Amino acid sequence: MSKGNILIVDDSPNHSNLLKAMVEEEYNVQIVNSGQACLDSVAKLKPDVVLLDVQMPEMSGYEVCNHLREKEETKTLPVIFVSSMLSSEDRDIGFDVGANEYINKPVIQKELLNKIAYQLSIIRMG
Repeated sequence: MSKGNILIVDDSPNHSNLLKAMVEEEYNVQIVNSGQACLDSVAKLKPDVVLLDVQMPEMSGYEVCNHLREKEETKTLPVIFVSSMLSSEDRDIGFDVGANEYINKPVIQKELLNKIAYQLSIIRMG
């Protein structure tokens, strides 16, 4: 079975590179540094899962997820929020805009890999 394609969306190169290091052994990884870059590149990159930061300048992760859910070709694309926003209200907003999962920073590698694998298993079963 081929490696899944992961798109990391985070305005912080440090966070992006840390996430990449956690998953690149098992997945093909692409990184973009803004919400708009995600929306512009998702059709070309065809990710299987998006790891999406919530707090970004110009367009929040919530807005990006909302845009992804509005488009036919990305409405079922798995989105995992990776955020330092820890409140239950923040998590609720994430799920309300269509997130499949929500992981708090600092990220635990095993938790991240398990959540990605779970989302990919749903895709492959469907």
